[in-house]
Amino acid sequence: TQSEEHVHEEASVFQCLISLVIVVFVGALGGRMAEKVQQASMLGMVFTGVLLRNVLPSIIVPIPHQWTSKLWSLALTAVIARAGLFLEMETLWRNMIPSLAMGTIPVIVEASVMAQSVHWLFGLSYPWSFTVGFGAACMSPGVVVPLVLNAMESTWKTSRIPSIALAALSIDVLVATGAFGISLSTAIGHTHESTNSFHDSIYGRSFEEVGIGLSTGLFLGLFSLVLIRIKIAEPIVSGVFYILSSLIMIYTKTHGLSGAGISSCFVAWAFAANTWPKKSVEHNDTKLKTLWILFKPFLFPVIGSMVCLNDLPLLYFAEILLLVLITTVVKMLAAFGVGYSLGFNADERIFVSGLWTGKASVQATLCSVALEMVHHRGLGQAEERHALVVFMAMVSAILIGVPFATIWVRSLEHTVKPTTAPKIG
Repeated sequence: TQSEEHVHEEASVFQCLISLVIVVFVGALGGRMAEKVQQASMLGMVFTGVLLRNVLPSIIVPIPHQWTSKLWSLALTAVIARAGLFLEMETLWRNMIPSLAMGTIPVIVEASVMAQSVHWLFGLSYPWSFTVGFGAACMSPGVVVPLVLNAMESTWKTSRIPSIALAALSIDVLVATGAFGISLSTAIGHTHESTNSFHDSIYGRSFEEVGIGLSTGLFLGLFSLVLIRIKIAEPIVSGVFYILSSLIMIYTKTHGLSGAGISSCFVAWAFAANTWPKKSVEHNDTKLKTLWILFKPFLFPVIGSMVCLNDLPLLYFAEILLLVLITTVVKMLAAFGVGYSLGFNADERIFVSGLWTGKASVQATLCSVALEMVHHRGLGQAEERHALVVFMAMVSAILIGVPFATIWVRSLEHTVKPTTAPKIG
């Protein structure tokens, strides 16, 4: 926000560095405390950041966007790459209909309800409204994957639901993040604007972002496969692959093509998941998981420290928090209805409806993208206000989605009775 930019001008580099060290260190401790009460560490980190910023305002100053932007792009690459690795075509083919249905219908329903509500309540244009909607609606691998893997260790080990959930998660992330990028570029524009009306339309933006994302993702995937086939050491291939994915992510975000960067990363790593040796895929998933664990203290506490209650329009925040809660219930009902139409039994429908509320990692890595683009492009107060709505909606999704999904799924792990019927689709 502009008030934060004013603080940036007054705060010295030393103050910002001290703030970052305190927020990261204490935020990590807050995450450990959250785990002790059976909650996700991400939630504890966010609350710790909020408390530090508002209890110690003279010590904790906002961390400049130029410090966090590149780091959060690296974290976003790790999140999207893991989502891509879970899209195994063999599994998707066996469960084509349920995976596609669960991966598209609930997220589109929630995003649409959110977008229309934001349009009515706050007067945002539809491109901005759908930026809010898809940003807040996206499921997060950082929340959902651990919950699914834990469930597989209990009564869900022989169920069809975990494999469907992981494939649908990948599709949900691709649809939501891609639509988020397209909506945001339509709302703000690219750095290479033209006078072509088709280029400036939602159709032109979609064609450009999807085309760039698919082409660069396939090229990167093919390049990695060549390195694998000519017997380059797997750690070297993995490192080069991740670095190139991150550079593309950083470049596209900087130039207003975040949807293309996300799609490129997803396609590249999904390509790897289906062409690399299985052992290499498993090793890379472990490495990406480790990277994500390392990134979390630099992400969630810092996001919390961006929330200054004195500067934040609290009525706005309360309305957005309530709206996100309502649309989360809408997504649950949509997931329950899709599960019913697919023949899931009652326990499976209840399980997936709660699992589908898991949000955090994607929202954490994307929540400041709109604000960064507004500041980078030097846009006006109206655009900054819209970007702030995007930020508050994504923070609200984290605050609601993490505890909701965690409590819901863990309470059902050992009590439900999933079916082991043959896959459908």
